[in-house]
Amino acid sequence: MANLGPRFTGTAPHRCLLNSIRQAFAPLVEAGVLEEERVPARDSTFHKTFTNWEATSQSLILVKRPPARTPTPIPTAGYMPYTGFTGPSGITAPLVFEEPGRLKKILPILNLLFPFKFKPEHRGKIVAVWIPSVQLPKWFLKYLSRNSRSDFRDWTPYRRTITLEFLTPCPNKAADAGVVGIVAVLDMSPQHAEKQYLPFSRPVPLPVGRGVPGIHVDCAQRAAIKAHADDRGEATIVLQGTVDTEASSEHLLYTLPGAHVDEKTEDEIILVQTHTDGPSAIEENGVMALIALAHRFATLPRSARLRSLKFLFATGHFVKEIEGAKDVIQNNDPPWLVGVKASVAIEHLGTKEWVDDREDGYHVRASADASRQRDEPALLFVTGGRHPLEKLAHECLPHARIIVLPSRCRMMLLKRKFFGEGQYVACTGVPTVGYLPNPDYMFSYADPGGPTRRGHFEKLDPARMETELNAFWKLTCALVTDELSNWRSVTPDIRYCRDPETSCD
Repeated sequence: MANLGPRFTGTAPHRCLLNSIRQAFAPLVEAGVLEEERVPARDSTFHKTFTNWEATSQSLILVKRPPARTPTPIPTAGYMPYTGFTGPSGITAPLVFEEPGRLKKILPILNLLFPFKFKPEHRGKIVAVWIPSVQLPKWFLKYLSRNSRSDFRDWTPYRRTITLEFLTPCPNKAADAGVVGIVAVLDMSPQHAEKQYLPFSRPVPLPVGRGVPGIHVDCAQRAAIKAHADDRGEATIVLQGTVDTEASSEHLLYTLPGAHVDEKTEDEIILVQTHTDGPSAIEENGVMALIALAHRFATLPRSARLRSLKFLFATGHFVKEIEGAKDVIQNNDPPWLVGVKASVAIEHLGTKEWVDDREDGYHVRASADASRQRDEPALLFVTGGRHPLEKLAHECLPHARIIVLPSRCRMMLLKRKFFGEGQYVACTGVPTVGYLPNPDYMFSYADPGGPTRRGHFEKLDPARMETELNAFWKLTCALVTDELSNWRSVTPDIRYCRDPETSCD
């Protein structure tokens, strides 16, 4: 996976990974142990056609007014996915710089509650927006979590790039305001900001590639951009790429039948899921866990598996038209969903904690005794109401650096939230647990090659990955073999999972 580089949906590296999954399961399928969901036609449920957006080049140039006409190129860190493309000469317009007010600088969390909005005076201009780094203090994490056994004393304030999903200006609203270009100035060092594929969950401007172009720059460029804007200078933004309206990809689904199938009674199913597309060997390496679990369970006699196991490898996590498991679970309402007793979503295994310090730069964080590197804290999303699945997951999974977040928690800010691939089955009322470490490098697309850019492979910890795999084996075993008849049902509430499809509200 690391050598494949970015595996964006439907690309050649992504297809290569899907073929690898098929090859890993081929012996089990040929032996009749594992059942593979067949794809009878191109327009079937599991084969998806979508509009693929791919950037090829981007640049930002500060254009000075006469008589000093010498342009100043500004290094770019990346681009905003699925925004508008320009021609080779780009778009030139007056540049304005916006940053949070004084109160938001003192209390950065207010930026999440009251994000940046475009103004009428931004019409016809390129808007550079300072995207602050929002961090959650240790006491706040401890208050949110239901994990009493996690030691928060050695935790740094939790500051992760996932907040860019909410803080980066919305291209659709930029178009409505008449803005001609967006420059997201990230509060990140150059190494950290490089190739961040964000925000990826915003609604796609239609038609694709015809909206407002958006690019990223790192914090080192802030002073030059602000000074140029204050001097009423102009800027030229270039973002070129291609659009394929007939791109395709597919979901993979495998079933390991349980004893209920032999007895011809009502089949009960445990769903284990992840997605396959992603920018690096971190996002998404849950694929490896599902392959390992399927092979391990296949060694057991069917009589030992009281319930069937379904392994869902969803595609399109980074494509709004598909949106991963949402397409399978919510858009198609598969008949087997009624038999699902519980679901486990596995994502981002083996991650180390990297931090972006003002003094030390971007580096892996060591333990107090410097004998080992710290693991990235994991968010464990669980079905609310203190469901028995929460207790079971807490017992099985390593808890030293886990924040347990029930979908109905005490904080109004996070009320009715469930993130990741597991959210879509959780919306239907299926008891669900979602394992989500969110390291800073998770969304950074790393090209293959080079000693330190091989898909962020150097940031993986094999020992932690082994611990996580054993924990998920233990958890899934309990779900497959234990008595679950006394489990309470969960009231479906799809409102807290669905993102708006046409706006960024």
